[in-house]
Amino acid sequence: IAYSERDISGEFTLFVGDIVDFQIAKDRRDGLIHATNVMLCEESFVVSKEKRDKGVVSSVKESYGFLQILRADCGTGIGDAQLFFHFNELYESTNTPVVVGDEIEFTIAYDPGNKSKPIAIRIKKLAKGSIRQDQVVSSQTFNGTVIQD
Repeated sequence: IAYSERDISGEFTLFVGDIVDFQIAKDRRDGLIHATNVMLCEESFVVSKEKRDKGVVSSVKESYGFLQILRADCGTGIGDAQLFFHFNELYESTNTPVVVGDEIEFTIAYDPGNKSKPIAIRIKKLAKGSIRQDQVVSSQTFNGTVIQD
């Protein structure tokens, strides 16, 4: 069933093969049937095995922001640099604005206008505390006894 960009509930990136929820509508002008209120489903990421990363919002502007990736080996070559994202890539509707410190999950892609610039797309806000931000500093395992609850 056909749909247009205005039928997507947001402006996030959709890929061929994505699993979506939608409603069916009939255009009053020409009587054509089309999908509307198209929403990306979580199972798209499982089925496609899309590589998802996690990060924390580090800076917010009017319609975009920057985030800190929490995985050093994300394959972008950007290391600890800030990764750009646009608010329209949030694929779940939320009543709360994106703020510094928000934990998010995203896919890394490359800016269509600059193929060497990595950006975050298909962004989902996570609940506070979803991301462990501690770093393992020893590969050695220790044994101990809990002495107080």
